[in-house]
This record gives sequence, structure tokens and C-alpha cells, in this order.
Amino acid sequence: MRYLDLVKLIKSDKQHGATWLSIKAVEAFIALAEELWGAEKLKREAKLLLERLSSCRPSVVAIANAAKASYKVLEEQLSLKADKQKVLDELLKLRNDIEQAKLKVAENAVNELSRYKRFLTHSLSSTVLEFFKKLGSNDRLVVVTESRPLLEGV
Repeated sequence: MRYLDLVKLIKSDKQHGATWLSIKAVEAFIALAEELWGAEKLKREAKLLLERLSSCRPSVVAIANAAKASYKVLEEQLSLKADKQKVLDELLKLRNDIEQAKLKVAENAVNELSRYKRFLTHSLSSTVLEFFKKLGSNDRLVVVTESRPLLEGV
């Protein structure tokens, strides 16, 4: 998928949470590097991509954070005169780090909350869902208030 298509996808998506959107932001930088590698305008387009992603969903700060981290990786690797594969590898590592962070949060939550049998959550994010998967179903009750973009908790 082209990098500008990923920006449109992130902006219009109403089904996924912050982790998924953040991963797509990193993937936009991966697509940018693949599409424009060696082109004079790569650095300029990377800066524009950072701005587009940072502003496309202002209420989802994780997108801007992932975009800033991706831009920093790209900028640092280009200043080191890294080859294309090194840049892509570093961006893929960042993508993986975002996914692993979700798993680590879920593991920490299990360690802290496994003694409880009842849970109330206002949002069923992918991180919260991962927590409940790791926790298991041993006679637990989970109440989830309705959660959807722009109408959180309605």
C-alpha cells in the first residue's frame, strides 16, 4: 500500500484502536522509504508525512508519537548514510516494538490484577483485550461499556 493511501486509511478508520493506527503510521514511513528511496524528495516527503500523520487524528496521540519516532529513525539512518535495507529494518523494529509494548502492558496487568474476579472497562482496546486473553476466564465477570470512535462510553 502506498504511503499516502495509509494516511487516508488512518484518517478514515473508525474500527481500530491506537495500537493498530500507530502500526499503520510506521508502515506509512516504510512505504515512503520503499517508494522514494534514492529520490531527492525523500527527506522533504518524510517531513510532510510526519505533519500529515500528526494532524490527521489529533485525539489519538499514539499516531503522532509513532510518526515522530518513525521520522527520527529515518532521519538518523539517512544521516548515517545507511542503505535502504538498514532503514527498513529499523522501521520494522519500531513497528515490532509497538506491538510488543501492548503485550508487555497486558502481562503486567495480569501480574497486578489476576486476583480479581470482576472487571469494568470503559474501553475494549486491543491492549485490554490482550489482558483478558492472558488472564483467562476462570469464573470472571467483565463489563464493557460501549466504546466506539468519537462516542466513547455512550
